[in-house]
Formats: sequence, C-alpha cells, structure tokens
Amino acid sequence: MIIQKSKVETLHEEITKLYSVSIQALYEIDGIGHVALQILKSFTTADRKELIEKLPTWNNKDLELLAFILHDDFSETYDDSYLLGYIFTLANDTLASNLLDQWIIFFFEENVVESIELLDSMLDRVEGLRSNNYIDETSYKYWIEYMTNLKSKQQEL
Repeated sequence: MIIQKSKVETLHEEITKLYSVSIQALYEIDGIGHVALQILKSFTTADRKELIEKLPTWNNKDLELLAFILHDDFSETYDDSYLLGYIFTLANDTLASNLLDQWIIFFFEENVVESIELLDSMLDRVEGLRSNNYIDETSYKYWIEYMTNLKSKQQEL
C-alpha cells in the first residue's frame, strides 16, 4: 500500500529545499518559491485547515520561508486574510519583529482580517515584542492602535 503525502507535507518538503538558499538570494532570484506557491494555491479548504493545525510544529526557518512565499514581491502572491498574521503569532521574536517591519502592513492593506481571535493573538504578540525590547514604544503604540481599530471595525460588522 502506497501512502500518498498530503499537500501540506509536500509544501513543507518544498520549503525545506529552500534551506540552502540565503534569505538575500530569496529576494534576488525571481520566482524561487514558485513551486511552493503553486502547491499552496492548489490547497483545498481541508488542506488549509491541516496547514493551520500543523504550523505550530514548524520551526522558525520554515515559518520564515512560508512568509516569504506568501509575499514574494518578485512573483505572484498568495491572497489570504489569515496565514501571514498567524505566522506572526507563532514566530520567534526576531522573525516576528521582522515581519512587523516588512510585511504586516501590506498584509493589512491587502486583506480584510475577519478573525477577531487572530487580531487578539497579534495584539498579544505585539505586547510580547515590546516587553522583550524588540520594538520601541512608538512602533508599539502605532501597532496597538492600528490593530485595535481593525478589531473594532470587525466587531461592528
């Protein structure tokens, strides 16, 4: 009996193939994450649910590469109103602060975040970054106000 890999396992394998590529090269080589992105785009609702369930078991390098694949400026992007925010909540402080500096604003500009739970988790993550001195007071205040306003708008709907 041949056991077929899930799409999540296939995506994870494709991401691990990128381990040998420097982060700088990821930004310089157009379409380097294309195969992983195509796998992600083929996900069904069940595949996406499985990915969300398995992401907490992925290491920080996996999360960083997935975040890159979700928002590769040189290639196509993957529209999702949850995944990048969820990765932000799971990432270590260094990666989370980098995501906050580089991609989270685009995430909010390009997506309508419908999950109040996700916004709460993201607010908690910003609190953690501040308490661990990964963001300054100005950034902290900006993000708390920004995310709180988004949360309020969502609750009004």
